[in-house]
Amino acid sequence: MNWVLYFIVFWLLFVIPYISRKKRRRIKRSKMRRRKGRKAMSYELIKKFIGKKCMLHGENDFTVPTGVILTVEDNWAEIELEDKKTKLVNLDYVTQIEEWPEKKKK
Repeated sequence: MNWVLYFIVFWLLFVIPYISRKKRRRIKRSKMRRRKGRKAMSYELIKKFIGKKCMLHGENDFTVPTGVILTVEDNWAEIELEDKKTKLVNLDYVTQIEEWPEKKKK
């Protein structure tokens, strides 16, 4: 019983703060990259994907589910997901766009 208490205290004092500190560093690093003048993805390149089924990957391990890019305005993209819902994505945080081929009908 006593070891359980030590285990919980160890997690609360050392492990959980370490994990949150690591996440804060990753976010801080990504903000610093943007401040240093690192160029964002060209909107002309992104506009080539309008009407195509794509998956967007971004900073801090976020991924938008596969969907069709409807419009691109300023730094936002409107995406229609497979379940007919729409989602807005801030393109400042997008690092990669991957086109998904349509399934061929036999």
